[in-house]
Amino acid sequence: MRQIYSVREALETLAAEQIALPAGPETLSRLKTIQGGHAAAVGEGDARAAFRANMAFHEALFAACGNPHLVDLIQMMAQKAP
Repeated sequence: MRQIYSVREALETLAAEQIALPAGPETLSRLKTIQGGHAAAVGEGDARAAFRANMAFHEALFAACGNPHLVDLIQMMAQKAP
């Protein structure tokens, strides 16, 4: 498990470093919308919806790096971890 998280850390850090700053309005709007859904799910005590929103937020965030191959690798590694 440590090895999986080590790889995830490297991939996610690389993706974060490649996100153009400041983020564009489309990216920010998408992230804000997802975060709003997450906040609502937490407020309602809907752990499943909060989990899905968290996953969607990170997918949208990493997609902003502009490298679909890197995003695919991140998603693949995320599926390996419980």
